[in-house]
Amino acid sequence: MNTDTIRDALPANTEWQDSVMNDGTRRLLGKTANLNVEIIPDTSVRLAFAEVDQSVLSVVEQVAGDQEEALSFLHTAAQYVVERPNEPYHADYANGSMSLTQILTAGHHAANVLHITNANE
Repeated sequence: MNTDTIRDALPANTEWQDSVMNDGTRRLLGKTANLNVEIIPDTSVRLAFAEVDQSVLSVVEQVAGDQEEALSFLHTAAQYVVERPNEPYHADYANGSMSLTQILTAGHHAANVLHITNANE
């Protein structure tokens, strides 16, 4: 699986912007009502979201391999990060590695950040 497969799992209404970082690395930035996405092609994907919706589940399923594994990851990760804000929950799968962190903002709203690496192997 590669980062293009993950991008294809995101909603069709995602607004994309092509960007180049200071070191010359290309990245794609995407946005929907619930998601902020950063894709560094062939390297990593980072999703920031307020709540798990079908698009988040689809991306996790791409990495975990099936819906049951995806739901298991999300359930376990959610329990872990609620107890340990700002500390990531990490799991490795054949299609990549995922880390979920819950970040508490100044307004005490929780933002979830899902980081996927090794998505091209």
